[in-house]
Amino acid sequence: MNKRSSSESADNVEELIIVNRINIKLIPIMLAAYVGVPFFSYATESGDDIEKEMCAKLPAIIKKGNESYRAGQYAEAREHFTEQVSLSEGCGYIYGNPDKAATITAYNNVALSYIKEGDKLKALAWLSLAPNDKKSKFNYGLLKDMPVSIGPDMVGTYWGYAGLGSWNVASVEKQGNDYFISLNLLYFGLRGMAYGPNMGEISQVVTMKGDEGLIKLTGEEGNCEISIKFIDKDNGILKVDTNSDRKECGFGHNVYAYGDFIRVSKKPTPFDIGY
Repeated sequence: MNKRSSSESADNVEELIIVNRINIKLIPIMLAAYVGVPFFSYATESGDDIEKEMCAKLPAIIKKGNESYRAGQYAEAREHFTEQVSLSEGCGYIYGNPDKAATITAYNNVALSYIKEGDKLKALAWLSLAPNDKKSKFNYGLLKDMPVSIGPDMVGTYWGYAGLGSWNVASVEKQGNDYFISLNLLYFGLRGMAYGPNMGEISQVVTMKGDEGLIKLTGEEGNCEISIKFIDKDNGILKVDTNSDRKECGFGHNVYAYGDFIRVSKKPTPFDIGY
């Protein structure tokens, strides 16, 4: 990608956000045609009403995000853009008319708020949700020369996307020769946008052999075995998986520990959980 000046980059960034607002404003018109589909005959009235009310707010949320972003209030803009992600994903699913392009632009809007604050790792996490999109590729270019220091050790905070603008979180903290590893996991069910996710939490001191270790629960605590592998040391990725024969970890319905978690901070995130 050709190097651009800071002023040229800012113009392109602004353009991405404006385009997203135009695209999203069209969604409520299209969604209205799906309100009466049979899907809702299986829904509770309260959940139906909550979701319709939430989806109706999408254009206003995008507008607030744009205004905050232009005012340099990037943390505030990020709150709106994250909600934009949740509604772009959730409303598209509910009404059977997902707008992939609008959702990807929402991912990029959150990433841009982190880029403006110099937080390369969290920006990379959001861009990784649609790495081959042209907007993501452009914004990857903005990060090319941004410095970051994480080191080869696995200590830090890691994210794995859970959907609806939310992340599963893994925290790794050094404890003597071992590591204190915590997982905070989410699962969004059929009414997840309206009522929130099912959750699972576990925390344990883990002895790593090489770059691999196990979280285990036995006896009254459960019958659970979660493997932890530290891979791709240059970027910092935790590969998490649950033994299919030992998956009674005490989590909420359909909550499992699995997938690749990308490091977003060299500092661990404390959770008040544990066994």
